Amino acid sequence: MIGETRTSEHTTTQPARARISVSALQHEVRTRFANQPVHKALGQVLKSVGVYFGCSHAVVHANLGGHLLSEEWTEDEEATTDSIRQSVNQAMLDCMAKNAPTCSRIVCEQTGSRLNALCVPMLGLDFQQAGAMALALADSDRERALEVLSVAEGIAGYIALIVAANVTGGDTNSDFDRSIFAVETSSEAEHPVHIAFTIVNELRNRFDIELAAIGFVHARHVKVVAICGMDEVRPANPGVKLIRAAMEECLDREETILVSGTLGDTTGKVEDDCRLHAQWSRESGGDPVASFPLFVGDEVVAVVSLRNGPPNGLQRADVQRLAERIAGYGAILPLCREASRGVVAHARESTGQFVRALFRCGGRRKLGLLLAACGAGLWLLVGSLGYSFTVPCSVRPAVQRVVSCPRDGVLSDLFVRPGDHVEAGQLLADLDSQDDVLRRVELRSQLDTLDAKIDKALEDGEAGMIRIYEAERKSVRAQLAIIEQMISRAQIRAPQDGIVLEGDLRERLGSKVNTGEPLFTLARRGRMSIVARIPEHLILDARKLEKASFAPTARPGARIPLAELRFSPASTIQHGMNVFLAEAEAPGDHRDLSPGMEGYAHIEVGPRRVWWVLLHRAINWFRLRFWV
Repeated sequence: MIGETRTSEHTTTQPARARISVSALQHEVRTRFANQPVHKALGQVLKSVGVYFGCSHAVVHANLGGHLLSEEWTEDEEATTDSIRQSVNQAMLDCMAKNAPTCSRIVCEQTGSRLNALCVPMLGLDFQQAGAMALALADSDRERALEVLSVAEGIAGYIALIVAANVTGGDTNSDFDRSIFAVETSSEAEHPVHIAFTIVNELRNRFDIELAAIGFVHARHVKVVAICGMDEVRPANPGVKLIRAAMEECLDREETILVSGTLGDTTGKVEDDCRLHAQWSRESGGDPVASFPLFVGDEVVAVVSLRNGPPNGLQRADVQRLAERIAGYGAILPLCREASRGVVAHARESTGQFVRALFRCGGRRKLGLLLAACGAGLWLLVGSLGYSFTVPCSVRPAVQRVVSCPRDGVLSDLFVRPGDHVEAGQLLADLDSQDDVLRRVELRSQLDTLDAKIDKALEDGEAGMIRIYEAERKSVRAQLAIIEQMISRAQIRAPQDGIVLEGDLRERLGSKVNTGEPLFTLARRGRMSIVARIPEHLILDARKLEKASFAPTARPGARIPLAELRFSPASTIQHGMNVFLAEAEAPGDHRDLSPGMEGYAHIEVGPRRVWWVLLHRAINWFRLRFWV
């Protein structure tokens, strides 16, 4: 994240980047630590990292394997003042306190120069914080700073693994760590898919996991790249589709999900709330399934999914332990992916960086303004612009359940009111069943009498009387079953979990209620629908929507994405306007939304001609008024 800005001035000068690839930098790190002492190799590697990013100052402070390592590199000793060193060290302390990458802008008190202090934590082989690395980068825009911070985090993790292995003699806490580290320090680390296959195979072999899979995140979508036991992952495979759907559900939540299947109840999440994982579990015969994300900073770069059948299954503690073991390798995957880019991808990214740098160059500002003025007219005529509009909305429950009176009776007791949260089977109200209870006692007494008569008839040998008494006993038992059913219906219970929307019956206590009369209305908690009121003149454009989101009036900063809108076939009159209603369910669990809340939906229709976006309302008004 970007730290507090200490000055209002901002420059867009981007330092020149040395012509060295990430792959070559990885190779240099491995070579230097293999052939030189740790301290000497660390100093040379720190210089290479500083040159690669175009930094003026770089420093590392770490405690790996019980050895204190502290190295510093400066491009220009005279330009790097004590004020800069002190500010960078303070930024490192803040980074280690937060245990997360940070980027803050610092100002040199002596020279007034502005720098970006990029700090990333370094972890040991036990995934505990072991220090930090900081880079002093020339003041640049946010995009450049975040790009350098992301790549620097991966390089710091790579250096930490190499240093820790050299200091501790390559000894790790488990065979799993040794096997992964062996791949990362070999030529196979040039491609992230090799690491992915190694991770899933080690999960299966070392921890007796029946199925392990890993997927890489691309623009909020997951691509499954490795599944243990499969040499080739085909996206069209039904099993791969189930795993990918579960991974994307984990990506949306950005947290560990565990569904225990038929081996036990879910832990922490209910199956209704994790539908895609529950579907995968059902298709797998009820085996437990789990997924957890791998982070780089606050961004998810990969998702690992597991399935393990009886007798071992999956426990939340085991899944968390595996997630902690693998978490450190999330920082290496983006680095390896960048190092393994093809020529086309590298050329595309380099071209984009060149274009951005060209427009930021101060010497070409006048030329850019002239070209922009000349192209504005052409863009206005033939260019396109995203067309969107907002419409008022209201919130209502996605699923409602009406609880009706199961029998005639007198309402004797009430246990809930509107707004109460209830669980399935919870008692809502009671009907007076005193007469039925007395009738049940009477029938049970009749049964006891008939049993005595049957015993007497058996002693006297009267077979005919025995059959008569048996018939009477069956009749009494049938009546008793009916009475028991009536008594059970006198207790009105919740058919599902939810919140009571309607059902304030306090004024009706002691009055008679009839069979089928609605008493309560329940809504499932967390599942809400957004009902948009679209004016008549916007309905045709709304039906061509590409994307929609909702912002409640109570939380204007919140943006809730909406799924496909379902439009009503006919219009209705609301607030004196002819509108069409469109409903969409808000994905996820939104317990902060309450029925009846108001807000606005932002509907993006797609690109339109610029002149049409700017003038279509005036043109339509003119046509309707003057029939042009």
